[in-house]
Amino acid sequence: ALRDADHASSAQAKNAAKEAAQKAELEKKLEEAKQLVLTEPEAPAKRIRVGQATQDINIGDDKRVCIYGWVHYIRRSGDSLLFIEVRDGTGHPPVVQCVLQDDVARTYDATRRVV
Repeated sequence: ALRDADHASSAQAKNAAKEAAQKAELEKKLEEAKQLVLTEPEAPAKRIRVGQATQDINIGDDKRVCIYGWVHYIRRSGDSLLFIEVRDGTGHPPVVQCVLQDDVARTYDATRRVV
C-alpha cells in the first residue's frame, strides 16, 4: 500500500511538472505573439458572404476578402497554419475553410484562441 501511495504521488508530481512546463510554453508563445504586428494593406478587402465564397471557388486565391459568417471549427496545424471553418448560419452545407498561415496564424489573437 505504501508503494502504491509513493507511485501515485510520484505520478502526480510528474503531471504537475508537465502542466507547469506546458503553461510556461504557452505564456512564452503568447508573449512572442504580442510582439508580432501586421500591417493592413491600403486596399479594402472584398466583403463576401459564405454562400458567395462557395459559389466561386477561386474568389480568395491570393486576394484579400472579408467573409461574413459564424466560426464553426478552428484547428491549428503546427505553429504556422490555422484552419477556420465558417458557416452561413442556415444549417445547410455551405462551409468555407479559411487557411491562415505564417505571421497571420502566429498573431496574439490567433494564438490565444487556439491553444
